[in-house]
Amino acid sequence: MALETAAGIAGDTVETSQVLGIGDGVKTDIAGARGFGLDAIFVASRLHAPGEGDESLDATHLAALFGDEKRRPIAAMRALDW
Repeated sequence: MALETAAGIAGDTVETSQVLGIGDGVKTDIAGARGFGLDAIFVASRLHAPGEGDESLDATHLAALFGDEKRRPIAAMRALDW
């Protein structure tokens, strides 16, 4: 439904390769985006990445969160600002 809405706004077909999923839920947002074939960026909440700095977003911590799953995001960030 979201792709159809985006296509209506764009006036053209929107392919999944043109869409980026962004979310803070490991088992919902990121897993859903990856399961649908979208690249995804993980926005770390304190629930999944406690701490103040980016040290809790290192490769070791992210591997523990996502394991070797194919549903791993392409990137992670501490916060999303518009």
